[in-house]
Amino acid sequence: LQIRHKGHFSRSLYEESRTIASRCRQAGAQLVMDDRADLAMLLEDITQLRERVDIVLVALHWGVIWVPRVIADYIQMLDSQSSSNPGRALSKPTRKVHLAAIRLFLDYCVQRHAIILNPALSVRGPRHSVTEGKTPAIDPREARTLLDSIGAARPIDLRDRAIIATLIFTAARVGAVAKLSRGDFFTDGRQFYLRFDEKGDKQRVIPVRHDLQLLIERYLGECPSSDPGGPVFLTAAGRTGKLLLRRMSANDMLRMVKRRLLAAGLPASSLCCHSFRAGTATNLLEQGVDPAEVQYLLGHSDPRTTRLYDRRQLRVSRNIVERIAV
Repeated sequence: LQIRHKGHFSRSLYEESRTIASRCRQAGAQLVMDDRADLAMLLEDITQLRERVDIVLVALHWGVIWVPRVIADYIQMLDSQSSSNPGRALSKPTRKVHLAAIRLFLDYCVQRHAIILNPALSVRGPRHSVTEGKTPAIDPREARTLLDSIGAARPIDLRDRAIIATLIFTAARVGAVAKLSRGDFFTDGRQFYLRFDEKGDKQRVIPVRHDLQLLIERYLGECPSSDPGGPVFLTAAGRTGKLLLRRMSANDMLRMVKRRLLAAGLPASSLCCHSFRAGTATNLLEQGVDPAEVQYLLGHSDPRTTRLYDRRQLRVSRNIVERIAV
């Protein structure tokens, strides 16, 4: 059993995965597990492991005869309790994540010829549909206030302004912004572009606005390295503000955004990096931009996903409520 965690092999996760594999083999020796409690514990262990690591190779000799009914019973059990919070029901999205993790785990087993068919494919998860995302969208005035609150005296200030401006003016995910290398900021002789590696191995090229171009160029001029293959956005050495040669992670950018929101007097507890993406989408739709163009900017393959970022429906419903003459 091999486990890959952030590009490195983790000994503790490796030992934990071996324990789970051992349980699988013991269950396989019995061919059928009659003890539902043991099976539920095994399923939950697999789910938690799948949420934390990327399983490259799972137990090759896993002979448990899985039936869809057992997996369905486990998902149904989550409706009433969880191991971490006994007696507290898990939400529908969380239960769907558990089912997806089990399906993916069993897919690996099928690929490695440990089992013939994936019995979890026929298990139906709980129905859950939403018409609007939960991430709050930042207002354009709040976004401008945030940008104006960041000075330009230090390289770290230039970096933070460039990151936030990139999140606003490209509507890119923070993970894609963190992956940017210097070679991803390029020109064709007429204008500059940013090339993003998005989730799902998608690559998108977004034109850069003139003001964003100036912010990025000014920041890059203060960077300690000009390596074309190096990262665009660098970490800083503590509170010194001195830039290092290490790439900023998505979590680093989230903490930076929270600090800047708090310093600007904006609601840092509710807003996050994804709020810029939702705010940009809503602002463009308010201006009458074709939803298909907004969908292309956001990189969505399904227009229904783009509609989740549209906050205009919430505002219309509030206007209607305010007009009730009582």
